[in-house]
Amino acid sequence: IRPFRSRGAKRACVWPASVVRLILMDIQLPGINGIEALQRLRADPVTSATPVIAVTASVMTQDRSRIMAAGFDGFQCKPISVNHLLATVRETLDKS
Repeated sequence: IRPFRSRGAKRACVWPASVVRLILMDIQLPGINGIEALQRLRADPVTSATPVIAVTASVMTQDRSRIMAAGFDGFQCKPISVNHLLATVRETLDKS
């Protein structure tokens, strides 16, 4: 486990890629947004290939387009529908 800090955010941990098969990333994180966090994950050879699903309350078409263009592997809006989340996870893992 590798801890990192970001602009005053509390410490977050990145698990080894061999353990993590998928990441659910909230777009509205304290101290860092989910897109910036994704960029850090993609820049790290250990986590660069780990699929990441964006989770957000921003459901406007342009928000979804911007989020997906940033390189997320899937998109899940809030409030979360368990069936939709499971389908998105399954789809994302099948593609990876």
